[in-house]
Amino acid sequence: MSVVGEVCSTDWSAVAVSVRWLLGQADLSLRLRAGSAGLSAEITFAVTTELPDPARWLSGGELILTTGLGLPDDPGQRTAYIHGLREIGVTAVGFGTGLTFEEVPDELIAAADDCGLALFEVPLATPFVAVAKTVMNRLAHQQYESVLTATRVQTRMTRATAVRGAPGTLAELSLACGGPAVI
Repeated sequence: MSVVGEVCSTDWSAVAVSVRWLLGQADLSLRLRAGSAGLSAEITFAVTTELPDPARWLSGGELILTTGLGLPDDPGQRTAYIHGLREIGVTAVGFGTGLTFEEVPDELIAAADDCGLALFEVPLATPFVAVAKTVMNRLAHQQYESVLTATRVQTRMTRATAVRGAPGTLAELSLACGGPAVI
C-alpha cells in the first residue's frame, strides 16, 4: 500500500509567533518603529546579540534583541547591518533603548522600512529576557498543542483501522489534514 501525493500539509513541528502577535503583548510595551510590511513575519527563535555581524550564528526566522552596543559608528554601516540581517532571514529586530542609545537610530529605521524588516523599540523598563520568554513560551505552547493534536489524530486513525480498515484510516487522515488523501 502506498500513499500518492501530498497527504497532509500540516507540519506539526513547525511553530512560529508573528511579529504582530508579539507587539500585541501589552505588558511588554514594545513599539513598532519601522518595517510594518514585516508584521506578519514569523519568529521561530529569540536571541540577544551585540555582535556587529551575527550572520554566521543565525539560521533565519530569529528575532534579534540588541542595544546596539556592537553597532559601528558609521550610519552607512548601520544601514548595512539591518540589510544584512534581512538577507540572512532574520524576522525582526527589537532595539533596546536607554542604554547605548536613547532612541532607535534614524538610519536603522530607514533601513528597516526600506527592506521590510520589522524593527521595534524595547524600552529600558522591559528586560530582553521578558521578550524572549514571551516568544519561547508561546512557541512551546504551540508545540505542545501540536503534539496533543497529533496524539488525538493517531488514536482516531488507529481506532478507524480496527473498525473500518484502510478506508476508515484514510477518512480520518483526510479529516485531520483538511484535504484529500489517496491510497
